[in-house]
Amino acid sequence: LAVKGCGDAERATALLERGLMLFRHMGNQAQAARALNNLGVIARSRGEPGQAIVFFEEALAIERGLGRPREIAGVLSNLGVAHCFDLADYDTALRYTHEALRLRESLGAPQDIALSENNLGVLYARLGDRERALEHYQRALSVRRELGVPTRVAGTLHNLGDLALDTDAVATARAHHEEALALRRQAGDRPGELVSLIALAQVELKDDRLA
Repeated sequence: LAVKGCGDAERATALLERGLMLFRHMGNQAQAARALNNLGVIARSRGEPGQAIVFFEEALAIERGLGRPREIAGVLSNLGVAHCFDLADYDTALRYTHEALRLRESLGAPQDIALSENNLGVLYARLGDRERALEHYQRALSVRRELGVPTRVAGTLHNLGDLALDTDAVATARAHHEEALALRRQAGDRPGELVSLIALAQVELKDDRLA
């Protein structure tokens, strides 16, 4: 579900709310849960994390009732992201993200496993536990290299670069961010390229290479 701007978000929200009402009337719990999850994604994009969490929690309750592990893991992941990035509630975010990872491991879904590993790396980095963050990032990177999706690999390399810079390992940080930049350029990911260039500028500032 892609939301480009405020008008798109409002229209998408209106359509999803209408769909949710219809799915509930029809007794279609699976589609109702999907609509709620998408409403949560849009609410986050609009800067309404509290409302997003309400939608996600309702979707999670339905998915648990339906017993659909893949969908449960997806909503858990969204809850973890919301609690981490929007509320800085890291304990709750860890609980949701670890549960999502366990489910994804039981399903044998490598792309989803890598996402959960990467998210756990972010969480532990924010908590200052760099050793655990590094372990999760490295596991995510290994899976993503095997899957061969350049933008995903670049995302984890970027995180590893930031983690290295936090410990003043400038050369390592530069190497990770340079590889991420190359992959993003290869994939034609212009927004990602911008993010990598800014990260590399921060590396050079740290190394007193102002020019």
